[in-house]
Order: sequence, then structure tokens, then C-alpha cells
Amino acid sequence: EPWGRGPQTRSASSDKTELQQRSRESLEKMVADLHKEVQDCKETMRHADGEITKMLQERLEWLDVLEQQKSAVQAAVTAAFQVHKQERVDFVNRLKAVIW
Repeated sequence: EPWGRGPQTRSASSDKTELQQRSRESLEKMVADLHKEVQDCKETMRHADGEITKMLQERLEWLDVLEQQKSAVQAAVTAAFQVHKQERVDFVNRLKAVIW
């Protein structure tokens, strides 16, 4: 048969329909893959958000501990300074008593 007649014409139309169907399926697969990727990213972000929140909470707890230790050290230094100051006063008073 000559070109462009009979089965050849039907075949070209059939090829076009098949190509459109393959294109549609390919696009549907791409959309499905992208949707899965988006879901995976969302899950990863939720997990990362949880980890970041946990890390920040641990840091805040650690800062609270450091703040308590700082307060304890300040109180100990103040107490030691008061004892030292009192010892100096006592020493000066004893010295005065010996001299006068």
C-alpha cells in the first residue's frame, strides 16, 4: 500500500494516541513521585524540628544548671569574703589589744 493510506494512516493516529497516553502516564508518575518527595521532606522536617526542639530544651536545662552553679559560687565567694573580713577585724582588734 502507498504511504498515507489505510493501515499507515490509522497507525499514525494510533501512535499519537499512544504517545499522549504515555505522556500522561509519565506526567502522572512524575506528580506521584514529587508528591512522595514532598511528604518525605515534610516528615524529615518534622523529625528535624523535634530534634532541634529537644536540643534547645537540653541547652536551656544546662543553662539553668549553670545559673544555679553561678549563684552557688557567688554565695560561697561572698561568704568567704565575709569570713575573711571578720578574721581581719578580729586580727586588728587583737593587735590593738596587744599594743594598747
